[in-house]
Amino acid sequence: MHLCYAEYGFQNIDAMEETVVRTARAIALVVFTALGLAAADAPAQAWPERPIRMIYPYTAGGAGDALARLFADRLGPELGTQMIVDNRPGAGGNTGAVAAAAATPDGHTLFSVSPAFAINASLYANPGYDPVRDFIPVAPLSVVPNVLVVSASFPPRSVQELVAYARANPGKVNFGSSGIGTSIHLAGEMLKREAKIDIVHVPYRGSAQAGTDLLGGQLQMMFDSAPTALSNVRTGRAFAIAIASKVRLPELPDVPTMAEAGFPTIESEAWTGIVAPLRTPPAVIAKVSEAAAKALKDPQLLERLKQIGGRPFTGTAEEFGAFIRNEVTRFAVIVKEADIKPE
Repeated sequence: MHLCYAEYGFQNIDAMEETVVRTARAIALVVFTALGLAAADAPAQAWPERPIRMIYPYTAGGAGDALARLFADRLGPELGTQMIVDNRPGAGGNTGAVAAAAATPDGHTLFSVSPAFAINASLYANPGYDPVRDFIPVAPLSVVPNVLVVSASFPPRSVQELVAYARANPGKVNFGSSGIGTSIHLAGEMLKREAKIDIVHVPYRGSAQAGTDLLGGQLQMMFDSAPTALSNVRTGRAFAIAIASKVRLPELPDVPTMAEAGFPTIESEAWTGIVAPLRTPPAVIAKVSEAAAKALKDPQLLERLKQIGGRPFTGTAEEFGAFIRNEVTRFAVIVKEADIKPE
């Protein structure tokens, strides 16, 4: 049996064959494209295939590590797997950041970030990573404000009195920190710049020893994280005079914010969040972001944050990315103006 090409509107057999070939090619292209898209989406649909590793760039046991583990324990079940905190300390947080940036971007490696993630971009000549270029923002998690505290043996009991004292005694007031380039250090530098006072930075390897010297009177003042500050204030050997945040601390309702004390540009908070290596699938980013949003509505988690003077840090992945970019810019100005060099 033979087809008559004229019955189908073709002038000759060659025209009919050419049309059939073009149609077959178009169908094949559609099929292969669909298969390709399905294959590309398959890893995201199957994710997670194993436990998720969340790199934390400092040693275990500190307040930041405790927060990372708190969120890992809550996010793992929400994502249907175990989330393991992988401590990678070194180089002020750069070691962990470099490891995270180099990880396979399949969604099984995430990175727990804090202010140092943004600060180190300008503090170090070559930190080994770019916080904006090498990572994808995933989700903000928490905010714990820093508190300006003074020794009980130091006369000022307000920011205004502190500024007046420092102006009358240039170079004689020491402020401690948990290390060069930390958010606690930069908060002191911000006060020094904004109040136009001459105060001397004394760096420590961690805030514990700095707090001990503050209680002993060797230091006159320091910005410290809310949990440590609250503990020291309760001993009666330190006084909180301002909160470096937009809002007051419920645990210290009578202590004003830095804005209320006359310095609205001085904000210093230990924020935390999650980023992922560049090229991590968008579907994975969306799932982790959604899980984080759910976690921040968990009453038990919120109560735990409240106990340490913290609060939830909510927002989309895009909003978190904008926040990180702003922090990189803000800290770069402070580091440059204060001529801060890493240890």
